[in-house]
Amino acid sequence: MPDVHAAVPTDELYRVNGRQHLPFTTVFQLAALRGTARLAAARRALLVPDLLACWLPRSEGAKVTNASTTGLLDATTGEWAWEVIDRLELPRGLFPSLTRPGDRLGHLTDDVLAESGLTGSVPVTAVGSHDTASAVVGVPAATERFAYVSCCTWSLVGLELPAPVLSEASRRAGFTNELGVDGTVRYLRTVMEL
Repeated sequence: MPDVHAAVPTDELYRVNGRQHLPFTTVFQLAALRGTARLAAARRALLVPDLLACWLPRSEGAKVTNASTTGLLDATTGEWAWEVIDRLELPRGLFPSLTRPGDRLGHLTDDVLAESGLTGSVPVTAVGSHDTASAVVGVPAATERFAYVSCCTWSLVGLELPAPVLSEASRRAGFTNELGVDGTVRYLRTVMEL
């Protein structure tokens, strides 16, 4: 983490990505691979949901709800944070085009159709690929203003907002901003590991 924060100071990085700075976050993992044969050999960085979607219609792309957890997405624009990527000297080619929930990715390949027993032209559509994004969009809220608790790998408490909160107070309090479905922001905090 110190080498990332030497290139992009902690407070500046938060103002861009809106993320808690946890050592397992993709930004720190990729930065640790700089100068290695593994990173030099990589053609594209695909997170698990991206890889699964790639196998179905043979379409590479990064699902924005999951990409927002990498620390390499601009929380305000919802696009790759190219300035951060460049300052960290990561290859731009690693980062595929972004897809949003509802985007048509293509159709199942012939191999997948044959193996599954499906026939015809079966479309593949992007979803809220991050588990919390799908959980939050499924909250049966009666109004637009609600709080949620999501218990998955750990417990998260948050709000669904129209825009990220990138203040210094938010950073110091340990809040994170992740993109949700329909252009929302999941403003949340980890409260307990299970």
